[in-house]
Amino acid sequence: MTNLTFDHISALASFLAECTEPDPAAELKKQELYDSWTKWSRERRIPQVSMMDFMRQVAVNAPTAKSDSYEKDGSKCFVYRGLKLKRGA
Repeated sequence: MTNLTFDHISALASFLAECTEPDPAAELKKQELYDSWTKWSRERRIPQVSMMDFMRQVAVNAPTAKSDSYEKDGSKCFVYRGLKLKRGA
């Protein structure tokens, strides 16, 4: 993992614009979003960033996404509400 640079921040913003869209009814697992970013960035040979750094940038670049968590079947679920992956992302 690397420290965030301007290039990383631009890539994260590009990923969010290209692969996600606001949807008030949507719920997106944080791990699913990070996995999608990881795949997208590897295909473009962009160095990886930590999940924590990635999530900080989601908060900045996707203001409609609201971080939430809840318990389901005894497990904690970490999600974004109001954000979904575009089809094929």
